[in-house]
Amino acid sequence: MKKIVGYSNAWSVTPGNTLSIMVSTYGADHYRADLVRIICGDDDPDHGIYREEEIAAPFNGVYPGREQPTAVGSYVIVPDASAIAACASFTVQAWVFPTTPDKGVQGLIATWYDETSSGFALLIDETGAVAMRIGDGRGGVAKISTGKPLAARRWHLVAATYDAATRELSVSQDFIGSQLEASSSAHATGKIAFEPALASGAPLVMAALADASHHFNGKIDRPRLIGRALSRAESG
Repeated sequence: MKKIVGYSNAWSVTPGNTLSIMVSTYGADHYRADLVRIICGDDDPDHGIYREEEIAAPFNGVYPGREQPTAVGSYVIVPDASAIAACASFTVQAWVFPTTPDKGVQGLIATWYDETSSGFALLIDETGAVAMRIGDGRGGVAKISTGKPLAARRWHLVAATYDAATRELSVSQDFIGSQLEASSSAHATGKIAFEPALASGAPLVMAALADASHHFNGKIDRPRLIGRALSRAESG
């Protein structure tokens, strides 16, 4: 089956503006682009009333097609997060409302870069629990998990802390809900054997990982990154 998918970088433009059109083809090696004026936009074949009028334009013509994968899901990218590299100790924190915590790895807040195993990733792991991954930039990776799945469709305060003085890494999830419900709160702490390489070169990403994969399904509120290790009392 041959398909063409495209979208523009703006909803509307005025004379003199530039509009970019992104096109991806699936199974087709070329496509044709034309500028048209829509006279009637009802394209239901049963109605038979769709009408358009072609308008001469310098870009009208045939172009080579190629498949360009689309990363589906909303996320936030902070391209220049260089201030993180200056941190020794730090705390990363957010309120999260997971819709499907049991659907595999989902990024929450991360600067993780797979190729060098550098940066950090606060995420939901394959068990549905909150976890923190951190690397040394040379292939060394440490991960700590609360080991307890998050409750679906309930708010949690999640946080991870690294203390450079003690090399202690901790991660927590605090359930915010009715006392009549089973709590999914959990906390874990451990020590790592290396100094983390926080200057990963990857952007700071929220609701996904740096390669626009492993999207978080849910809501994130009030994300914070603090340049010191907060205690449990402070981060709560």
